[in-house]
Amino acid sequence: MRVTILYFAQLRERRGASSDLLELPADGDVAMALATIAKRHPAVAPHLPRVQVAVNQVVVAATT
Repeated sequence: MRVTILYFAQLRERRGASSDLLELPADGDVAMALATIAKRHPAVAPHLPRVQVAVNQVVVAATT
């Protein structure tokens, strides 16, 4: 599945972009998306444990 990631505030500054597109398996979840982001963009990886995540504008746990 294709997932659009929107970055805000410090993550946007560190990433140097306001969005990203990720291709995840059909059974992909938030944890997988965060792991993929950390691998692709090491500058934002240290901040990911403290981010708030929303899926379709609903705040969810990072393990969702």
